[in-house]
Amino acid sequence: MKKPQVGANGKPIVLFETSDFSTSFPSTWEYLTAAAFECGATRLTSTFLFFVDQSSLKCCISDRELSRVCFITAQTMEQLWNAVEEALANDTADWRAKSSRGALMQTPPF
Repeated sequence: MKKPQVGANGKPIVLFETSDFSTSFPSTWEYLTAAAFECGATRLTSTFLFFVDQSSLKCCISDRELSRVCFITAQTMEQLWNAVEEALANDTADWRAKSSRGALMQTPPF
């Protein structure tokens, strides 16, 4: 994912400009915004959903390209961002296959 697609003018196609956030959390930023793989093939961007569950903050990362999700939990927002970055940078996220919407909507076989 490190090299974005190149446009006709030879410049990279960038979804968003770099920022303090992209510098502080480079793996998170790349995972969220990279529109292409290193080979140049297009990539579906991931989605991040933040929510509170009982007394914890959680982030659900949806990898739309590979149809998988992971959940990361922390007590503070700073800890959550750091945990997300660490999981993505070190490839330690506990990924689960996304359930198919079709499977959820099937009628029982009786």
